Amino acid sequence: MSKLLSMLILMLTFSSKSYSQAPKKDETLAFINRILGTSCLVEMKGGTMIVSFRDPDGKLMREDKAQIMDLEFDVNYDQEYHLLCMPCLKDAAGCVTRTLMVQKSKRETDRISIAVEDEVKFKNLQKAFEHLIRMEAEHGYKNEVTLE
Repeated sequence: MSKLLSMLILMLTFSSKSYSQAPKKDETLAFINRILGTSCLVEMKGGTMIVSFRDPDGKLMREDKAQIMDLEFDVNYDQEYHLLCMPCLKDAAGCVTRTLMVQKSKRETDRISIAVEDEVKFKNLQKAFEHLIRMEAEHGYKNEVTLE
């Protein structure tokens, strides 16, 4: 009887792991925003990703907007400038609308870029952004992702 009970407990332990769920959109956004801190905020409105950048006083300085369907699944790191980069798909060049509030100008660009101090933070953000983009843009995407 004790062998049966031990096997049952073992099976329940492993089966709970196999049915664990990936973080939902809200959890993923909360994770991203916690890492980025107060100077940068990432939001999703409908199918649009909005990344807002603020100065130390909280004044809105820049805002990048892109349809999530137009972004690559692969987020990369520009080591020279310490930037996390979410590029547009090749057939959606210029998919990001960048608004510079102080200059009161708007232009199209080929990527959303966010300053990231080090590669450790980048790796955590990369996993979260790739998960977010795929959740929103890839039909039938189901992946168990552990953030952090």
